[in-house]
Parts: sequence; C-alpha cells; structure tokens
Amino acid sequence: MEQCVLERIEAMESFLKEEKEGLLKRRLAEIESMLQGDAGGVYGRLKAAFHELTPEDGRGVLALSYLRSSYITGRHEFYLAFYTGEPFVEEPDGLYLDMKSVFEAAEDDLREMNRRLGEEFVRIIPAEKEEIRRWYMGQLYGRFGEVLESLSEDKGREVYFGGYMEELKPAGRMGVEGI
Repeated sequence: MEQCVLERIEAMESFLKEEKEGLLKRRLAEIESMLQGDAGGVYGRLKAAFHELTPEDGRGVLALSYLRSSYITGRHEFYLAFYTGEPFVEEPDGLYLDMKSVFEAAEDDLREMNRRLGEEFVRIIPAEKEEIRRWYMGQLYGRFGEVLESLSEDKGREVYFGGYMEELKPAGRMGVEGI
C-alpha cells in the first residue's frame, strides 16, 4: 500500500502549479535584490572566484553550475569552473561557492506549499514532501540563470549557467577583470 502513495505527486504538483510560479517569481526577485546589494558578499565572492579561475590569456568559458545533490542535501553549493575546452569533458580546477544565504529563505516557500497541500490532501507523508521540495528547488536552481542575466554587465566575461553535467547556456557578462 505504501508504495502507491507517491502516485499523488503529479496531482500535488498540479494543485501547486500556480502557487509555485508565484513563489518562484517572488523568490527570484528577492535573490536578485540580495545579489545587487551584495548581501552577505556572495556576488563579490562569485566575481572574485571567477577572476581567480580565469587564466591570463582568458581563452575559454566561465561556468557556474548548480549541483542537484546540493539542493537535495540543503547545502546550496554551486560549482565554479573555467573550461578551456568542452565543458565537463575536461576537469579543470574548480571552486565550490556556498550559496546557502541566497537560497535558505526558499524553505519558507516550501512550508507554505506544504500548508497548502494539507488543505487538499490527507496524510501527506515525508517522501511526498521531499518530492515536492526537489521539484520546487530544481526549478528555483534552474531559473537562477535568469538572475545572472539580470545582473549582466556591459563589460566582462561571458558566463554560462546550468546544471552540473547538463546543458550550459549563456547567462550574461560578469565584470571579473581587475577585482
């Protein structure tokens, strides 16, 4: 009987769809505002890390990748790397950036979604809550590239964004020179 319970996930996701979009929009706006003001120094550390990784000749690709395991564990770390060849084929020196201060408020969104689910569904089990958490956080992480695009600068290096070992897309320019 227990193994059939997760079949409700699609119905739960459908029920939360509009609410999730509103929460994502609000959360991304808050993250953008936080990075613009460099709250916690995250944006400055990001730029400094890219500067540190970029070789003198500057030929290659800067990439910021989210780690799926990071939102599952709640560590909220992103992988920063400079690739001179095809991304993820070579394993360059990379850095992990702690983004917990940027994403920890998303737990409030999850509490709100769980509250709403409780209004519609009976006996929501922890595995269902975890699946909803992964669904939401995966979308929040995936759309973080929109924040990077909004913070794009006229000068600087092109930065690519995406999931680790997944497709990377241009996410704007970051002024990493001369930090």
